[in-house]
Parts: sequence; structure tokens; C-alpha cells
Amino acid sequence: MKLSKKDSDLFYRLMSGLQAYVNKQLKIIPYIDTMEKFRKFHEKSKLTVRNALWENPRFINNFVQENPEKFPPDELEIINGWGRFIMYGFFIYRYMKDYTLLIGNEHNVYAVLGISNGIDEVYYKKSLPILVKAVLLPFKGCIVYDGVFDTYDVGFTLATHEALKQDYIYARENNTIIMSLDSGNSVSNLIQATNVAKPVVNNNWGARDFKPDRTRF
Repeated sequence: MKLSKKDSDLFYRLMSGLQAYVNKQLKIIPYIDTMEKFRKFHEKSKLTVRNALWENPRFINNFVQENPEKFPPDELEIINGWGRFIMYGFFIYRYMKDYTLLIGNEHNVYAVLGISNGIDEVYYKKSLPILVKAVLLPFKGCIVYDGVFDTYDVGFTLATHEALKQDYIYARENNTIIMSLDSGNSVSNLIQATNVAKPVVNNNWGARDFKPDRTRF
């Protein structure tokens, strides 16, 4: 239910490179001008950079075109794919053998992997479902999140439980569980394009009145 050590290290290296670039462009954390310095900086300040990235997704395109870290094409392809991120509220619904099921907007059911820890390992003391705000990303044919969950400590009615159950049953029986966010877009096409479309951000989030507990893992 999580990435391999090799892939989790790759994910964090690529994300650190991208976030370090965003920090340098927006000057959020002074004097942090390299990926190496950024990776060593404390997590609380880096969350501000993380939020700025998803609020300004054009930096994904800019990073891929400039490639300041000299990443090879296959790694740039992964970062390019993050332009298809999905950001809104999800219910962590069920732990499966190979992934965790999250139910999101429009009743979509996503199969999501943890990064360095399985989602079940972090939330083992909590009963399901759990309401979170998250950013889902494509990664090597799978779906992961960006490393941060905003967790909402709320209870749910029987009607909510039943609605989620029906969403899951429908997706399972109709083979519509979303396993990947990948598409056929290539880095070469992105770099050559004269007008790059801004990624669509779905920010349809209904739990505005709850104070989240931010969980990073």
C-alpha cells in the first residue's frame, strides 16, 4: 500500500526540486536557493511552499521547460504529469491489500498508494471513513498524494456511511475505480507547445467550517 523505497526516494527528490524552484521564484523562504538546502529545511516552512505550488500550477510547466535541476527526460515526464493533479476533499474509505480507496468529488473512487508509509499505517488508530483534503498525483502509472493530508476530525451520519458504501459498490461492480491519472501527454510536446493549457484544479470542497489537523507522511 506504499511505494518502494527506491520510488519513494525518487518522489521526494523530484518534489523537492520542484518546490525549491517555486520557493526561489516566489522568495518564500529567504536564502534557500538550492534543492539541497530546501530538503534540509524544516517541514513547517516548506508547507507554505507546497501550498504556493498548487495555487500557482504554472510553475510545473515552467520547471519542466527550464529543468534547473537537470533531471533526465523520464523524471521530467513524472513532474509534467503532476499538472494533472486533483485537489479537493476526499473520504478515506477502505484499506485494500494493494492500495487505499479514497472517494472524492462526483462519487469518484481512487486507488491511492502511500509514499514512505502506507495510509493505513498513519491512520491505524482512526475509524473509517476519514475526511481529508488532499492533492492526488500521477506517479509511474499509480496514484499517490503529495505527502500532506489536512484531516477533519468530524463524525458522520448513517446516511453518509450508506452513500459512501453505494459509491464503492458501484465503482467495484462497474470496474470504474480510478487506478491512474496518467495520459499520453509527453514532455517533448509540452516544451514545443506555444500555448500550454493551465491545469484544471478541482477545488470543490465542502468542509470549510472544520479546522483541519495537518498530517504529513
